[in-house]
Amino acid sequence: MTGKNQNNFFITPELTHRSELILHLLEYSNKLVIVKGDLDSGKTTFFNRLCSQDESNLIIRSLTVSALTNLNDIYKSIIDGKHHDELQETQYSQSELDSWLSRCQNKQQIPVLLIDNVDLLNEELLVQLLTLIKAENEHSVLHLCLFCEPSFLNQLEESGIYKDDSDSLHIIEMPGLSEKQTEQYIHNNYPADNSTDLNLFDEKTIKQIHRISHGLPGRINALCEQYL
Repeated sequence: MTGKNQNNFFITPELTHRSELILHLLEYSNKLVIVKGDLDSGKTTFFNRLCSQDESNLIIRSLTVSALTNLNDIYKSIIDGKHHDELQETQYSQSELDSWLSRCQNKQQIPVLLIDNVDLLNEELLVQLLTLIKAENEHSVLHLCLFCEPSFLNQLEESGIYKDDSDSLHIIEMPGLSEKQTEQYIHNNYPADNSTDLNLFDEKTIKQIHRISHGLPGRINALCEQYL
């Protein structure tokens, strides 16, 4: 959700509410949290922001799925967090994960794993992941938040893991920006020229950008770059 000001994250009341809700669910419920949104809706930026949250009771781990992701990558992202060995690919076992989760539980800490691009998991690995989470939660706590496109929900249903257990899911949808928020977003990321103090985008242009983009930040960025 950034344009020219790459270090800025555009905060809206809707995103603040969703962030607070997700952290609350991950700490106090056993629900599988799913954040869904269309391409360009800002899921990855939101994902990165959540990963940087500092919550005293939560140990937040993260994984961005690629076509090469395997079960060991999931183990590694949970146990090691951001500490990656670039020279040697460490292999992890189920027992090591169990031990790590038990230590967290003894310290009254709640480990959570946030996964972006979960749509890229193949069916076998998805079933392994969901089975792993269900099995672990019978012994020690491990909570999960998945970031996906809407079509992933069909894939999840086809896996059969949560087909008859919809009450254990909590689905959160990424909001599009309103017209007023789109105006603020554009002025924040494409500020006026200091030499002329003129806005680069007039009211009519902003209305057109909002209508065409449906308020999705990635599409707003593309349209702004095209306009410029």
